[in-house]
Parts: sequence; C-alpha cells; structure tokens
Amino acid sequence: MSGPTNPAGLSFTAPITFTDGTAIPAGTIVKFQYGFGTATGQYASPPVDDTVMKTSGGKVAATIPSTLGFGQWFAAARSVTKDGAVSAWGNEISFVLAPKTPSPINDFQAA
Repeated sequence: MSGPTNPAGLSFTAPITFTDGTAIPAGTIVKFQYGFGTATGQYASPPVDDTVMKTSGGKVAATIPSTLGFGQWFAAARSVTKDGAVSAWGNEISFVLAPKTPSPINDFQAA
C-alpha cells in the first residue's frame, strides 16, 4: 500500500487560471468535487461536492468522508464554475485508512 496512513485531511491550491491561461474572476468557481475510489483513476459516482471551499494557509482544506472503509484509497479533485463547466480531474493521490490500535492495558492485576 502507498501514501500516508490515516491522513488528517486533504488540501490543494485552487486554480487561478482557465485552461486558455486567462485569469479566473473571483466568484467563478462555485464548488470543488472530490472523487474517491479503490482503484487508480476509477472514482465512485457521484463525486463528493464541496460548496463551502474552506481555506487554510492559502490552500483549500477538505475532510475525508467518514463513509470510506478501511483500505487503500485513490482520490482527485476538480473545479466547477457557476456556468457549469467542469475541469478535468487534477493529480491523483493515494492514502490508506486503517483501524487505530488501542493502547495496551497497563494496570492488569490479580485482585
């Protein structure tokens, strides 16, 4: 398996230009979509919509859906404009969701 295990979240820099190189005016991008799948390049449909587009440190910060099961995951993001234009998927990442192991019992004793 590859990628980080149990990452805290996802982040990326929002695009500032269209594919023709012109600047994207403020308010044009109305949501980001995230695709998640267990095989590279194969994302479940429908994608997860992010209309809040929370930023932190100049990057868009997203959470990993709690509905994903344990195992290897692949994910990518894309932008959607107010006119309904959808970008191609960006770069793909991989990560692993694994169950967390409890700490050992340290006060086991005979009574």
